[in-house]
Amino acid sequence: MSKSLFWETKTGYLATAEKPSVWLEPTGLRLKPSDASSQSLVSFPDWLSAEVWIAERNADGDETGVIQWEWWPVHARMVADLEEKKLVVLKGRQQSWSWLVASNALYNCLSHPQYRVLMLSQTEPDAWELLDKARFVYSHLKNPTVLLERGPDKKGAMGFANGAAIIALPSSKRAGSGYTASLVIVDEAAKHQWAEDNYTSYKPTVDAGGKLWIISSAWGAGNFFHKMYLGARDHTNGFVSRFYGWFERPGRDQAWLEARRLEYAALPGKLEQEYPTNDDDAFLLSGRPRFSIEAIREHRTRVRAALA
Repeated sequence: MSKSLFWETKTGYLATAEKPSVWLEPTGLRLKPSDASSQSLVSFPDWLSAEVWIAERNADGDETGVIQWEWWPVHARMVADLEEKKLVVLKGRQQSWSWLVASNALYNCLSHPQYRVLMLSQTEPDAWELLDKARFVYSHLKNPTVLLERGPDKKGAMGFANGAAIIALPSSKRAGSGYTASLVIVDEAAKHQWAEDNYTSYKPTVDAGGKLWIISSAWGAGNFFHKMYLGARDHTNGFVSRFYGWFERPGRDQAWLEARRLEYAALPGKLEQEYPTNDDDAFLLSGRPRFSIEAIREHRTRVRAALA
């Protein structure tokens, strides 16, 4: 097949050198010379750097302004992890995971016609909040040439003129059932009441080749998320596990952690839940532990390694 040069026109649509009047799907991404059958898009990291602005918030969570995406050393690893088809992430707070996955969902919808994303969260407001991050990024794009789908605004869905869509749903026994998705994002899976039943509903939506990312902080041991993470860590369930502790965010050191420890002294397990140091502590000491955290720590220091 002969090469064609694709470019953005003033109206935001693409044309080809052979047929300048051909109407193709709109795109917000700059294209490079490529085969017509395989258009080469700007990479997701480059798009993040050039196009993405996010909300700036104060310590109380109130929005105080808009800032351009800022690269931290850990972000390169996080972006690389999003190449995985089946991913389980155990994370601490305030690492930009929500903004990153919302931006990635938007990026794929802008660059791939008919791309479908399902966002599953603990509650409906949680689902809307994650989707609103994608809306926020879209509203601050310099040249969003893929238009939003015309029609009444839907709080739980974001449709695009190229047929792509992002749908946000609360977790339930059947949430996601009946959909065919290119990407499923399960947000804070450890807290989903119907996590195991829900998994059997949304998992088939990506069996044709889509991606499934299960991302959460810890909430005790023995629940669905804990089992999925251990299976991924032990290479027994086909997923890839990743752990991101409190130390990944710039500006945090041991003194920072000790200050948080004092703040959470009256809330057993909350420090390990929100700002874990390692994955085992995150699960064993978070949620609602039945035994004293100090007793658990003491017991673990006395456990002998298994004999060879």
